Amino acid sequence: MLGNYYHGQFNAGNRDVIQYLALEEANLLHARRTARRHGWWERLISAMQGLGVLYDYQGRVSEWARLVAEITDDYCTPADDPVPGREDDYGLVMDYRVRLARYYDRDLPRAAALQEKLVAWIRRQAAPALALPPDADLDPDQHNRIRSLGVNVAILGHTLVEQGSPDCVAAYEESIRYIQRIQDTAAEAISHYNLGHAYLTILAIRNLDAAEAAYQRSLALRDPNAVGRSGCLLAIGMVHHERFNESRQRGAPEETMLKHAQAAKGYYLQALALCPPPP
Repeated sequence: MLGNYYHGQFNAGNRDVIQYLALEEANLLHARRTARRHGWWERLISAMQGLGVLYDYQGRVSEWARLVAEITDDYCTPADDPVPGREDDYGLVMDYRVRLARYYDRDLPRAAALQEKLVAWIRRQAAPALALPPDADLDPDQHNRIRSLGVNVAILGHTLVEQGSPDCVAAYEESIRYIQRIQDTAAEAISHYNLGHAYLTILAIRNLDAAEAAYQRSLALRDPNAVGRSGCLLAIGMVHHERFNESRQRGAPEETMLKHAQAAKGYYLQALALCPPPP
């Protein structure tokens, strides 16, 4: 219970829990061993949640990777499907594995393959909720299943972006559809921003007009005083900056270059105006 509690507190922004997690580390490890020995799978994951926060914060990735490797076969089959009867915690274990492959091993193809397996399983779980009419009222479980699907499809998109794969566009667009279904405007704004980033940075699909349109959709969904709004304005400024660079490279008239440079400057200044003051 403490593992879950500290995990939730840390994700809510309470960094003070790290000192308590450090004091509880030996207890959490003992609870983890005991739970695994007796097959108390839910309690095992609860201990892992607390340890994961501690080890990530302290940069102890190799120790965390060892703990995850030890329990992978407890929850995942050799084909990376859920072990029957342990489906409830399969998603968390797969998330551990994806993050390690993506951030620690930098094995992006492996991370994408694991994430695709996870998305396929979550999609099956969400299928009954997705089959309901668009105007149907969702109960909390249905809402959470669709939200989880949207989030995990977006994570797949992030991994594909890092690989430079154009397939990231389809992933982000799919994620946006699910998020719109549950009317989560904050999450939708982030997905539009990520889609814009894909169009801006991946050469195979580079499209400055599409990038700006996605950033503008993100901007329209942001709270007026949110820091995220500043990020959108900065990104739109970057699009105009890229237009300036391209127009200069092809020898466009000076008035064309000046128009793009002034637009970029205007958006940059708007972004700066929304930034919090320095401490």
